[in-house]
This record gives sequence, C-alpha cells and structure tokens, in this order.
Amino acid sequence: MAQIIRWVSAHFLWVMLAISTLLSWNWLLYFRKRLAISGQMALLLSAAHTVAGVLAVKLFAFLEGVPGGMSLYGAIFFLPLVYALGAAVSKRSAKDVFDVCTLCMIIAFLLARFNCLYSGCCPGAVVPWSDSIRWPTREAEILFHLVLAIWLGRRVLQKKKPGTVYPLYMMWYGGFRFLVEFLREQQALCGPFHIAHIWSIVSFVVGAAAYRAITRSTKGAVRQKSKKGKRGITA
Repeated sequence: MAQIIRWVSAHFLWVMLAISTLLSWNWLLYFRKRLAISGQMALLLSAAHTVAGVLAVKLFAFLEGVPGGMSLYGAIFFLPLVYALGAAVSKRSAKDVFDVCTLCMIIAFLLARFNCLYSGCCPGAVVPWSDSIRWPTREAEILFHLVLAIWLGRRVLQKKKPGTVYPLYMMWYGGFRFLVEFLREQQALCGPFHIAHIWSIVSFVVGAAAYRAITRSTKGAVRQKSKKGKRGITA
C-alpha cells in the first residue's frame, strides 16, 4: 500500500490525467448515439483528447518561451482545430463535436488544477496585508470549472443553442482568467499585467465573435425555414 501511495505521489499529474480520460470516456459514452460512435471509439477518443490537450499546452508554453512548461491557453486555442478537423474527417456535426468535447476540456482543466494544488505550482500572490497567506486562485479556478461544468453540461444535454457551448466557455474562461491573473504570482509584462491577460482578452473576443456568428446563423436558418413553410401553406 505504501508503495502505491508513493507511486501516486510521484506521478500525481498522470494519475489526474488518467482520471480525466476515464471521466471523459463516460461522458462520450452518454453521447455515443449523437456522435455515432461505439464504446471502444469513445475510449480511444477520450485518450486522444487527453494526449492532444497535453501536447497543446506544452506547445503553447514553448511558443511563449517556456520550454518544458504548460500553458492552459494552448488547449483553449489549439484544441478547436482538432475538433474541427475531427468533425470534417469523420463527417459528423461540428456543433455536436464542439459541444460534447467542451466538457472533456473542462474536466481536464479541473483535474489539472488539483495537480497544481498538490504540487504547489501556479500559486496566488501573497495577500498585501499578510506575510504568507496567498490568494486562493487555484481553488477559485476549481470551483469555477465545477460551476461551468454543471451549467454548460446542462446546455449540451438539452441541446440548447447547438454550437455555442465552446464559444461560451472561451468567453467565461477568458473573463475569469483576466480577473484572476491580477491575483496570481506571474512575471509581469507591463505593470500589473501578465501575458495571460492578453490571451484572456483574445479568448473572450474570439468566443464572443463565434457566439454571435453562430446565433445569427441559427436565427437566419430558422427564418428561412419559416419562409419556406409559409410558401408551402400558401401553395
């Protein structure tokens, strides 16, 4: 038992990623009919999602000039390309793929922050009136993702405004991270601003633009259907 505990302690991140993969697998299993996939394919896709996410955060950190590090914005910006490519190649609805896979990303981010708590990385800055107390930024992000998982998960289950789940996530995550970055211990870019402030703004703007485009497109399609229906009744 002691050996198992030591092994888990030494490989805590990978344990969290494994749990994330299993949870994502169960999530994908629930939507296997909507995505037209088998149970085995769901497991393969959940594992591939985890691998793609790790590669994305490492690549983004490398591009930021932090070789060997991880930047969660890599997943925010790069994984949509994977989703779009996967939907196009498999000839599945891009809206369904994005909506369902958004929750896989949220699950991964949630467990990644548990690893931050365990390893002590990504700490909040020291509270000004204290010598050692830090802002609970990691705890705040865990709570944020729990709430977002419930809210966005319900939208996916209810098929509410298909295709808007990922843009909403980009908007909310960008806004949340922009505020939280002021309380984190990071290298300053300009005054109190960090590089993550820039990515937060980009995430929010791109998410808002995508949300608007999708909702306008949906409204346009509904109007077209309505017009065709009226013409059919008239005829």
